[in-house]
Amino acid sequence: LTSLLLNNTLFYCNTFLVHKLAKLYGLTETQAYQAALLYALNPASIFMSVGYTESLFSFFVLLGLIIREADSQWYFILFCLATGVRSNGLSLVFFILYDHVTCMVKANQVLVVNTIVMVVQVATVVSPFFLFQNHLYDMYCNDPDNMSDWC
Repeated sequence: LTSLLLNNTLFYCNTFLVHKLAKLYGLTETQAYQAALLYALNPASIFMSVGYTESLFSFFVLLGLIIREADSQWYFILFCLATGVRSNGLSLVFFILYDHVTCMVKANQVLVVNTIVMVVQVATVVSPFFLFQNHLYDMYCNDPDNMSDWC
């Protein structure tokens, strides 16, 4: 019951976030409304309202994208949370790479501070995935007497 309530609430919030993100990307009010409507009525929306993690993942990603559009460097924390919820959040590192590489191209040089910040942000986003993999390895593959073939 809790997951149903949480997922439906987040799905409702995500619809507003899609509308806000569409407006930030320069769409008209009508186009933003249609984007939010298509998001709410798409066939995959059934997964947003049951006990899966898609609603929470979408919430973190959409909110992170909105914060990214506001020129804040802290969007990577929301991407980290998204990766903690679902492993396909690993693909979000390409936003970080894009932002830093375009900054270096505009400056026409490789900036050491920019590179360090990029590495820290990418490491932060991918860390939940590797921490979870390590936890599973410790849980299932640490006993030499009961080690599976796939360990």
